[in-house]
Amino acid sequence: MDHYDDERFADITATLDDVESLITGPVLGNAAHWIQSSFDVRFFEDDVRSYRLPRTEYMEYYRRVSEEWERAVNFEY
Repeated sequence: MDHYDDERFADITATLDDVESLITGPVLGNAAHWIQSSFDVRFFEDDVRSYRLPRTEYMEYYRRVSEEWERAVNFEY
């Protein structure tokens, strides 16, 4: 049984789209990218600071952490 008409459903999906835009936007975009990349959210000082870096600096940090993770997973020390 459908409790939502088309207009109500459109309102709900629009709200979810707005939330997604907020999460992936400039304010929280680095943290969202981190999570969407399947990394655990870490609360060490350096990690929290990285979520607030300008995008280019964050991407450099992300690249470095990704490479470290890849080496560890593949036992390439």
